[in-house]
Amino acid sequence: QRAVTVDPSCALAWANLADIRGKQGSWNEAVECAAKATDLAPADAIGWTNLGEALEHVGELEQAAAACGRALELEEADPSAWLVAGRVFHALGRGRDAKAALRRLRALDAGAARGLQEFMELAP
Repeated sequence: QRAVTVDPSCALAWANLADIRGKQGSWNEAVECAAKATDLAPADAIGWTNLGEALEHVGELEQAAAACGRALELEEADPSAWLVAGRVFHALGRGRDAKAALRRLRALDAGAARGLQEFMELAP
């Protein structure tokens, strides 16, 4: 919070605050913070990834998929974006896309891929 107070034009501070708010379970606030980060730095993948995750948690799955897509356009090798995208695709019933995200994630981060695979196996 202090960082965005000191420099409200710092996109990274807003992205970090979105991450913190998400970890605290304040997903609506996380959406607001991540949206601010993407407004300030639309070419920075971290803000889009955080926005995708926050939107996932508030049930805005189509918007979450779009945010993840933008993050991956900007940074194709971002394991976090693939992880969130895989969960979102799975929740949307887009099994082919979820499996493709899992394969891509496996190539980038085997540990995160195991977590996504377990999620996909356990989630309805």
